[in-house]
Amino acid sequence: MRVLLTGATGFIGSQMARLLLSDGHEVQAVIRSASDPWRINDVLSSLEVIRHDLADHAAIRDRLAADPPDLCIHLAWRGWSGPSLTVEDNVSSLATSLEFLRLLADAGCRRFVGVGTCFEYDTDVGVLTEETPAQPKDLYGFCKHALYRAAQYMAGLSKMEVAWARVFHVYGPFDDERRLIPSIALALLQDRTAEVTSGEQVRDFLHVEDVCSAIWAVAGSAYCGPVNVASGSPVTVKAVARELGRIIGRPEGVRLGALPYRAGEPKSLTADVSRLRDTIGWRPRYTFVDGLTQTVNWWKARAVGRNELVT
Repeated sequence: MRVLLTGATGFIGSQMARLLLSDGHEVQAVIRSASDPWRINDVLSSLEVIRHDLADHAAIRDRLAADPPDLCIHLAWRGWSGPSLTVEDNVSSLATSLEFLRLLADAGCRRFVGVGTCFEYDTDVGVLTEETPAQPKDLYGFCKHALYRAAQYMAGLSKMEVAWARVFHVYGPFDDERRLIPSIALALLQDRTAEVTSGEQVRDFLHVEDVCSAIWAVAGSAYCGPVNVASGSPVTVKAVARELGRIIGRPEGVRLGALPYRAGEPKSLTADVSRLRDTIGWRPRYTFVDGLTQTVNWWKARAVGRNELVT
């Protein structure tokens, strides 16, 4: 199958590229010239690289017309959830994605799998199902949900099927060092104190390889519409920090309560994964402990490779 993948140099996208290649698919990866391909250097030569920014609509249109994909997995997005400093990135990502969606439909792409977020939901509800009302509290969630609604409408005007993977919290190799799990792991590995909030927040974490496997299961199904991509087994941030301390052998290095909670931070972000489990028929590969252990080992090896202090 010819699969068009956007965001291939990102955290999730790089693992998705590896998964698709390992399954024997032809992968067309749209990569901006300014992107750093460090996450995919090992597989870059196996990808059919399309060196265009998605915002270069004329070039993308010509490429799609000449060589249309069977399926598109759209991961590229330059904004994130949080501070208003990401306003421009989120808005431009939405505008670019809307035009890209139209070009895909015009090119006859059979199936589009967009990647959304748990932040599309009303996060005050508790356990979030695909029927939970959409009530984004930041521009990231709003823009992602706007793209989903536009994709739904586009599906009604064309023959392109649309599925939407709402991803919750992801961890694993190649993550951004500033995120929760790598920041704690690296502090402990480098003999520093890992400063954390009191850690009562409840979150649903899923290993990045399992996230990609779930998205690919959605892509390969006949299902259209939204699907939560998560573990369905929520844990507290405190439990995550303590487990990392145990795995690394430095439980005393975790300092709970050292940081304040972020303003407006949801107390709980947990997923009902019945649709992913029962309709799509997907199950995760990693337990949380196994996934954390594999992640710690990856960060340890990376730190050694960079000659950083690891105890």
